[in-house]
Amino acid sequence: MTDELVIGIETDRDVVRARQAGRALAATLGFSNGDQSVIAAAISEVTRNILVYARRGEVRLRRLGRPDRAGLSIIARDQGPGIADVARALQDGYSTSGGLGLGLSGARRLMDEFDIISAPGTGTTVTMKKWRGGQYVRPRLRPRPRLLDWGVAARSLPDEHRSGDGHLVQPLERGALVGVVDALGHGDEAADVSHAAVTTLREFAHEPVGALLQRVHRELRGTRGAVVSLASFDWIQNEVTWAGVGNVAGVVHLAEPSTPREQVPLVNRAGIVGVELPAVRPWVVPMTPGDTIVVATDGVDAGFTDAGEVDGPPTAVAQAILDHYARRSDDALVLVARYPGPPRP
Repeated sequence: MTDELVIGIETDRDVVRARQAGRALAATLGFSNGDQSVIAAAISEVTRNILVYARRGEVRLRRLGRPDRAGLSIIARDQGPGIADVARALQDGYSTSGGLGLGLSGARRLMDEFDIISAPGTGTTVTMKKWRGGQYVRPRLRPRPRLLDWGVAARSLPDEHRSGDGHLVQPLERGALVGVVDALGHGDEAADVSHAAVTTLREFAHEPVGALLQRVHRELRGTRGAVVSLASFDWIQNEVTWAGVGNVAGVVHLAEPSTPREQVPLVNRAGIVGVELPAVRPWVVPMTPGDTIVVATDGVDAGFTDAGEVDGPPTAVAQAILDHYARRSDDALVLVARYPGPPRP
């Protein structure tokens, strides 16, 4: 067996395959029969959640090595509806998946390390680790992660059923990645290019924004290409790293400006991702609670950066900007993301 095994989860049979593969890998690492059963049970719970709530996803099984002991890492990931109340989902006895009755809280108790990242509309990632010779120690929960307050408004070109403008908001361990993509042209072909870019961004969201743009560039070679802007929020450093190629424009509205200037424009490099990628130069903007980023595709008039009222709910702000500034000659999308305050305990 290789050091890492990836199993797609779409049917009950896939859940069984993942459980069996976890047990087999644990056996090769020298885990006892009891630990093998524990690992298989935890895998059953997290993969069953994928099947029931998200319909599809994947589980990654990976060997871990330390000088003193071996271990097994299990990462279950989906792009489903996400979990609105993570704390409740981790309460003992809370299980609606129809699995072994353990739920996420049971899987957490069985493993030596357990972490979950989830938010409504952005999917769920569960990371678990089991160390050979480890004890069933209930890990201390991390403070509940901050959730980015964001909203989006979009419309396709009149008479078109699909838009070439796409977006993603992907929670990360210490922040979140926001991306806006505008494929050249419009219609089905542009929509396919945009979808490919967003899929790549979501899969590799943990990478630095410069590396991400290069990865999307490789993915879109041979297509009409796209313009892409990325904002990676960091809750620890209280900053956002921005990198963009093409005319997806952005601006930061400062909640508490220290100078008369209340906005910080976010500058992009000229080019087309997938066709001609310039030297990417990410730059960092310090963030404070309430600072709001507005990003828009070129189907929105550039005057959107002067929109004065951004204090309302992000979805309502995005819709108001779209209604006022969108052109009728192209697909249009506006994404609004507000930097959150300190995490709740």
